[in-house]
Amino acid sequence: MTNNIELIIRRPVYQQEDIDRYYDYAEPDKSISRSVKNKYKNFKITSCLKKSLPILDWLPNYQWRNDLLGDIAAGITVAVMHIPQGMAYAMLGNVPPVVGININQENFKNTNSSLLINIQESNTSQYSPLEVATVVTFGVAIIQLIMYVLRLGLISSLLSDALVSGFTTGAAVHVFTSQIKDLLGLELIKRRGVLKVIYELMAQGLGNFVGSFFSCMPFTASLSRSLVQTAVGGKTQLASLVSCFLLLFVLLWIGPLLEPLPRCVLASIIVVALKGMFLQVKDLIKFFKLSASDAAVWIATFLTVIILDVEYGLLVGAIFCLLKLIMLSMKPYTCKLAVVPGTELYLDTNRYHKTVEIPGVQMFHYCGGLNFATKLHFKKQLVQAAGVDPLKKSSNSYKSESKEVIPDDTKTLQVLIIDFSALIHMDPAGVATVRGIIQDYIKIGVYVYLAGCSGPVFEMIRKCNSVEKVTTVFMIFPTVNDAVNYARNENVISSASISTWPTYQQIYDQNSSISRL
Repeated sequence: MTNNIELIIRRPVYQQEDIDRYYDYAEPDKSISRSVKNKYKNFKITSCLKKSLPILDWLPNYQWRNDLLGDIAAGITVAVMHIPQGMAYAMLGNVPPVVGININQENFKNTNSSLLINIQESNTSQYSPLEVATVVTFGVAIIQLIMYVLRLGLISSLLSDALVSGFTTGAAVHVFTSQIKDLLGLELIKRRGVLKVIYELMAQGLGNFVGSFFSCMPFTASLSRSLVQTAVGGKTQLASLVSCFLLLFVLLWIGPLLEPLPRCVLASIIVVALKGMFLQVKDLIKFFKLSASDAAVWIATFLTVIILDVEYGLLVGAIFCLLKLIMLSMKPYTCKLAVVPGTELYLDTNRYHKTVEIPGVQMFHYCGGLNFATKLHFKKQLVQAAGVDPLKKSSNSYKSESKEVIPDDTKTLQVLIIDFSALIHMDPAGVATVRGIIQDYIKIGVYVYLAGCSGPVFEMIRKCNSVEKVTTVFMIFPTVNDAVNYARNENVISSASISTWPTYQQIYDQNSSISRL
């Protein structure tokens, strides 16, 4: 806390129209042609090639003296891991173990090491497992390349950490149970089981496309080998290139020596590799402490993967994530504001209990988007914070005209200030809702001011008023403090309220225990 620093500001009280007029406000050009021009203004084919083929970027700038030894050591280490793990993962896909080593030959195109994720298939099909795997690899390549062209990497943003953790942990259980038969030498009935992101799609798509012509299985990232590569000093893709050359040597000359390796050994390699994935169960405790909704996503995804299947688990997890986003967006954070004594700060009264309410003024803070889906929540929370329902008040006024005595416990409210400084979006339905609120409160003698509207929000309000040709005046201020001082200086508040409205200095003196915040 900086007790020896004070902030003193002297300026006029502004409305939003004053700011626009004095400081030359102009709405940005949002035309398609302008957007395309801005996006590709600095476009260079060399830059595009460097992003698509990272080797063109890092190889010319490669620091041979500092990075070469680390990359060679990392490549050798990862190659040693590739041999048993690749063979084990090939067995997991029910194809010859040598296929697992072939997969890694395509991996130098990628930015990460590879991990085989596939499913157990029955041998009763008219096609051999290797033939099926080859076709699947080609299909995966086409899908990944299409996703790269359409820039669908943003889909990964819908996969939360809780979903990924629960999904991979559940998948680890599936893989572990599939290896019990080989660990124990049992004959069991086989059953069906089954990151820059946009450039990973291209790299893996090309790798799978080429690999499909050499009887390879689909590959993707391997967390274990990526961690090992980093831990032993790997810094660039040269480490992956070294690893690929060593694996080529194994395929050509050492492969036959590994042929008699027992299946139980390969199964044990798979189970040991799952250790880190099983330890992700600890994430559930973390998610429970941080967010109950994230914990629910984790549990739902994990249980669905185990009870039903892997693809169903991913679907259920994605649905839970979308539902979470919808619920959060439909019920954004709102609060009632009050002034910090001696300052121009306005804080949440539920969290800051020594703030002071200004007589005759209620301030409401809204954080989120105001649209057709949230307008009812916004109106409900606003009325609750204001303490006055304008529709009921109008009804009471009508009854009072018929000489029916109606108690008026809301007569002190004269100004309602809505803080939109955290409003991220407003659609026409939101503008209509705010307009209706202003009209309803004006009927009962309460002024409604808006504060802190961003440029896009202000433009939407002005556009809706222009198109719909409405006469409702929106009083918009750049800050809550401008709105408060405008209400006071323009005598919007009754003289009785002004007489009981303490000055900042009086409030500051009466609350010396919290002065100099």
